[in-house]
Amino acid sequence: MGRRRFLWALLGFLIAFGLLIAATNALIDPYMLFDRPRIAGFNAIKPAVESREAMMKSHQASRVTPRTVILGSSRSDIGLNPASAAWPASMQPVYNLSTVGADLATNLKFLKHLLANGRAQPRTLVVGLDFESFLLEPANAASTAQAEQPSSTDDAGPFNGARDLLASTLTLDALEDSLSTLWANHRNSVTLDLQADGRLTEGHLRRWTAADGVALLFEQKNRLTVRRYQMPRHVLSHDPAVPVRDFEGLDALLSLAQAHNIDLVLLVQPAHASRLEMLDALGYWPDYELWKRELARWGADMRDRGARVTVWDFGGYESTTTEVVPKLGDRQTRLKWFWDPVHYSTSLGDLLVTTVTAAGQSGSQRRADDASPYASHLPLTPDNLEARLAQVRMDRDHFRAAHGAQVAEWRLLACNGAAC
Repeated sequence: MGRRRFLWALLGFLIAFGLLIAATNALIDPYMLFDRPRIAGFNAIKPAVESREAMMKSHQASRVTPRTVILGSSRSDIGLNPASAAWPASMQPVYNLSTVGADLATNLKFLKHLLANGRAQPRTLVVGLDFESFLLEPANAASTAQAEQPSSTDDAGPFNGARDLLASTLTLDALEDSLSTLWANHRNSVTLDLQADGRLTEGHLRRWTAADGVALLFEQKNRLTVRRYQMPRHVLSHDPAVPVRDFEGLDALLSLAQAHNIDLVLLVQPAHASRLEMLDALGYWPDYELWKRELARWGADMRDRGARVTVWDFGGYESTTTEVVPKLGDRQTRLKWFWDPVHYSTSLGDLLVTTVTAAGQSGSQRRADDASPYASHLPLTPDNLEARLAQVRMDRDHFRAAHGAQVAEWRLLACNGAAC
């Protein structure tokens, strides 16, 4: 074969191979870019969400028309179920636009993208807030600090049509993810998946729990807490002249919500007592209370200016957040409310939704279950703030009295085996 003929044959082969890869990836649609039908046993499960959630949701969200949108990090991504019956009909359909590792700036970008398509006109925005995301990171903090969950690999940003099209068709990564999609669906394996309503499933947490047990997941997460938040500490500003970090993000989020006539509901998300004890041992309790005070003050200030915003505090020592963690080596016991110290179950998420949506009802119309630990909860305001903080402290004292040995272990872990 002559050189020119060989080069043409090689070029033809490469083009054919590229077209075959593109056709395979477009058919399986591992990143949901082409909105292909999700067929059970073929491509219904989308395990690629572990690394491509941002890209997948940016395209998926452009096709939905929700009345309620959920924003937040992996906690609300997993714990708040858009398909739950806890949502009143007037708030449905619900779409979960939370993403793993997201802060308010990321949430704002996703919300702008959703609203820009012109189809979505949500009435309510539910935002899960994480205390840790409001902490300042000193300039000399270790650059190797690990995140709560690995961030998406979409480092160039979630909204880039040409890049996404290329990444979804003509890359070997896409082909690998297509094959992983086929394999996961063939096995019907317990893995990560992205639902049509935007919820990130807890398949990976189920798998880890089954393999290692609840206690080990808690142990690993608590050690990660120590590594991330020990000295040099990330601290909130106590200077009245310096606003608490990320309230500028809340201002921007509220401004966008007001421009689109959307109600804003902020949730201080629940954390297991072990997480609260670890943060307290590391010296963050005054900051935790300061943060809640600022949220209550900010919410009242915004309402005085005509904004429709409410703040709810679920960051306490209720029966849900104080369930007993099994001993290391116990791989059988499961918790009802938590997967690890920060990721709560959809069962707990349903309680939060029921509490919030029942707030405007009274008497026989009130839907909150009287047996719920949150049945008496009200939106956080400057008037009830100190009473709420005092209740949390009292509940904390009761918990410590009943679980002294466990609390002592957590504090030793937080303080590297020494007295805190």
